[in-house]
Amino acid sequence: NLTINNSYVMGTHSGVENRGTLYVDGGIYEGFGHGGIYFAGSGTTSYVSNATIRECDMPEGYTQNAGDNNAGFYIGGNADSSYIKVYMDNNDIYGSSQPIVFRGTSGEQYNELYISNSTINTDGQIKIDNDTHKLYIGAGNNFTAANTNLPSAVEPTTDVYTRENVENKW
Repeated sequence: NLTINNSYVMGTHSGVENRGTLYVDGGIYEGFGHGGIYFAGSGTTSYVSNATIRECDMPEGYTQNAGDNNAGFYIGGNADSSYIKVYMDNNDIYGSSQPIVFRGTSGEQYNELYISNSTINTDGQIKIDNDTHKLYIGAGNNFTAANTNLPSAVEPTTDVYTRENVENKW
């Protein structure tokens, strides 16, 4: 388990790469390739609140590589990145091509993202590569116009996904 509170994290591939249980409350998370937070591993549950999660420019002295996904954050990465659950509330998510990526082209399956009271701000679309993944859109989200055409894997709810609500309800 990893807990991060009110930190600024920047990385070339991702700000934070998580393969376990992650608790984030506040801060800014930036990464070039897979965005601010990259969720991998399998069978994990994480909670992210009050954070800014975004793609950033490659830091000075580094060069771009094929891993540039222009994503705010990324779930998946290989066949061992399945059954991941991420609960998010009150976040700002930015990506120049796509704010959120659920990868499915390398065998990832059954990943779930629950998001409420967040701003998803990008010119691109949410990318969900696999029919088994689910994106649960809870209460209070603010999507930019580019995101009004959400993928079929989206399920609208009226829930708020704070850590306290999730742990008490599910």
